Amino acid sequence: MAIEKYVDFRFGSFVVITPDDEGNYYSSIFVPEFRRRSPGVVVPTLEEKRTEIHEILTRSKVAVNIEAFLDEAKRRVVIEVLIEV
Repeated sequence: MAIEKYVDFRFGSFVVITPDDEGNYYSSIFVPEFRRRSPGVVVPTLEEKRTEIHEILTRSKVAVNIEAFLDEAKRRVVIEVLIEV
């Protein structure tokens, strides 16, 4: 729980998802994927799926931010071998 709270605070606090982001995801990813998985079924509207799409986009941006943070941390690491094995 502590790690999840830290991740939410450290990386989730700065994620901004705009209505345009949600609309783009809906039309370019959600709808084609829904039609592929459920042919012949009426596609839910953006308003019906807005909360779910917002959560997906938020998790995705948090994952990208974590990856960038770790890559930067790896570049800054200096390893000194004190005892040869």
